[in-house]
Amino acid sequence: KQIAKDWEKDFGTQAADFLKNDFYVDDGLKSVPTVEAAKNLVEQTRKMCAAGGLKLHKFMSNSAGVMDSIPSELRTERTATNDLLSPTQTERALGVQWDVSSDTLGFNCELKQRPDTRRGLLSVISSLYDPLGLASPVTLRGKQLLQKICKEGTDWDTPLPEDQCLTWSAWRADLENLKE
Repeated sequence: KQIAKDWEKDFGTQAADFLKNDFYVDDGLKSVPTVEAAKNLVEQTRKMCAAGGLKLHKFMSNSAGVMDSIPSELRTERTATNDLLSPTQTERALGVQWDVSSDTLGFNCELKQRPDTRRGLLSVISSLYDPLGLASPVTLRGKQLLQKICKEGTDWDTPLPEDQCLTWSAWRADLENLKE
């Protein structure tokens, strides 16, 4: 953010806004209307970061035109070769899987088996990383069940009643749909 502030006049508002508003930790995510706009944004942002002493790298785009404009050493490892948009190309950004060729997002929920207890529910629910909230329509149902169990005062390691176990099992099974 400091680099964006310091170098905005030299490299433009778009690059500065990208650095200030479209980065989460070290992942920058941006959608622009044209290939030329993307190329320009990448170039200006790279120059801005370089002026501030940072090397911006590990680029990925679903546009072959954009990727062709980026030197191979600055691309993600899997796209450093010329096979830029293979049908199985997936990347991860902010805990979300991005299928580059179809330009779709998905989740890969590899949940460990936990006992049907308050502690087990909390463990499973907490293991879902979704900082953007894209899976909220699904994850909120699990959180509501946990909230209900907490309000009832259920002990951490007491097995859940059968009706809550059925609700929990159905919710866990529904998590598989996040892959789609």
